[in-house]
Amino acid sequence: MSEAVQKLLSAVQELPTSEQEELAEAVYDGLMTPEEDDALFAELERRRAEHESGRDPGIPADEVFAALRRKQG
Repeated sequence: MSEAVQKLLSAVQELPTSEQEELAEAVYDGLMTPEEDDALFAELERRRAEHESGRDPGIPADEVFAALRRKQG
């Protein structure tokens, strides 16, 4: 992380939570086009529906974290 980003992050962390949320939303909006945002939302909705229907039960969090720990080291 560059020094400029570190300074910016420190300044952001001093803001009230509500302002941090506003900033995060503005940054996110600047990274995603409306089409990408719509596609992401549609994919999340598809995955939610699969999970709720039982077609995709998911993976327990402890298994996911254990696999990540194995990958890291």
